[in-house]
Amino acid sequence: MPVTFTDRSLKSLEKETARKEFFDAGCEGLRVRLGPRGLGFSLSVRVDGGKRKRIALGTTPQYP
Repeated sequence: MPVTFTDRSLKSLEKETARKEFFDAGCEGLRVRLGPRGLGFSLSVRVDGGKRKRIALGTTPQYP
């Protein structure tokens, strides 16, 4: 589900027991995974002839 990531939009996400993934509408490849331990940010890029690779950027347990 594409969402524009802002402080307000991230705080409005409900904490889930199962993992959910959100994509940023303004930055291709930027993703947020929401789970019981908080938010995890990652970037999805293509390398070596088009293979997708996920690069973990970090987590923040303060949301939501």
